[in-house]
Amino acid sequence: MRKYQKFPGLAVFFSVVLAIAATLLFSPAAMAATCNWTGGSGDWHNPLKWSCMAVPTDMDDVTLNLTSFGAIVTVNAPAPAKTLNFTSNGATISGTGALQISGLATINAITTTTISTNGSRLPSLAVTLGAGGFIFTLTDPALTADSLGSVNISGGSNSTMVLEVGARNIGTLSLQNASLNLRAPLTVLNVMTWFQSSVGSNTGQPLILAAGSVSTLSGGGSNLSTELVSNGTQTWSGVGTLFTGSRPWTNNGTLNLNGSASTPANTFDSGLNFGGSSMPFFNYGTINANHTGTLKFETAGFNNHGTVVLNSGTLFMGLGPYTQYAGLLRFNGGNIAGATKCCGLDASQINLNGGVLSGGANSLYDIVGGIKNDGGTVLLDGNLKVTNFYQQTDKGSLAV
Repeated sequence: MRKYQKFPGLAVFFSVVLAIAATLLFSPAAMAATCNWTGGSGDWHNPLKWSCMAVPTDMDDVTLNLTSFGAIVTVNAPAPAKTLNFTSNGATISGTGALQISGLATINAITTTTISTNGSRLPSLAVTLGAGGFIFTLTDPALTADSLGSVNISGGSNSTMVLEVGARNIGTLSLQNASLNLRAPLTVLNVMTWFQSSVGSNTGQPLILAAGSVSTLSGGGSNLSTELVSNGTQTWSGVGTLFTGSRPWTNNGTLNLNGSASTPANTFDSGLNFGGSSMPFFNYGTINANHTGTLKFETAGFNNHGTVVLNSGTLFMGLGPYTQYAGLLRFNGGNIAGATKCCGLDASQINLNGGVLSGGANSLYDIVGGIKNDGGTVLLDGNLKVTNFYQQTDKGSLAV
């Protein structure tokens, strides 16, 4: 019969190892938890305010359900969490510290809500605004550079999210029936989705769409009341209006007008509003008019330095004139009408101060109101039909 030798020291060693492993495996620091705020005002770093009986760590999913009006949660030191779910009825998270959220921060702002911190990290933000004219303000002068990689704002009839975080780049911005107010320049790097929403700024800060970005505008009743600079590809595919205020809109990229206007094409005194009555519009890129019906550019002036291709539909200059300084205006089936004159007279002319005007393929008219050529070239390579007059100075040219 074989005998086995006993090693008491080895047994003790394995017991210690197992005890250490069990301690690491089941200790609170090693286990992710769901930590719920127990209610009311208080200090984030008070463990008694959390259902997990500990201050949350970067492994924990954190929920603050502050439905009692006016609660204040104080953050005066780093406040890490894996995710944050914050429901607020007039609540505030504020202090000299920072929220350090590694995942998604979800904000349900039932009424006016404030997050005011210093140096927070919020890489992904989803905001739902309650209806009724309330404001959710995010203030952080030292928000980390990797914050706001993805921002989704939805809901909230007449309610607004105020972004007060300094000049900021956002990777993806989605606006769904929402309003966003800027307190510093905002640049969208990748994708912007805009559905029946508004962007404005009390301090005149611009919304910039970066080169290579893709943005879509759809739905009706959208409003832009601050400067827009588009360096990417922007596509309008809705059936509603886009109103703008007094700040300029500059297209340096590609603007595709793919929407549908209820006003039929070849309507030369009205149409679906696209623009604002005191807004100057500048094109240095490319505009492709592929829409149906009549779009009424209700702007202080349509100033073209790039390329405008009219493939379908009618562009009606509701207020200011179409003036081309350089580039190309090409007629491939669509047409353009100048601003309406009083007393039933013909529309105002388009101004060709530079660049080329070419094409002509509309069954009725290509240009309603005439052409004043004071430095451009009219290239007769199509069947161009113009009402009213053609006037040319010694600076202009006509080529066949």
